[in-house]
Amino acid sequence: MDLKTMNTLSRIFAITAVVVAFYNAYLLWAKGEFSQLLFWATIVLILLSSIIREFIKRKS
Repeated sequence: MDLKTMNTLSRIFAITAVVVAFYNAYLLWAKGEFSQLLFWATIVLILLSSIIREFIKRKS
């Protein structure tokens, strides 16, 4: 995988994590529900994005 593709993948993970986090916040605010699944999905996506970013830094 080249660096440009990895950079795009990292950004997709980061953007998806932000969207999921805001949706979880909306659920808490509007309906009073908090989804543990969405919370952990956000954490995993952020970690994946960070790992890919570190790999890109070391590779270049």
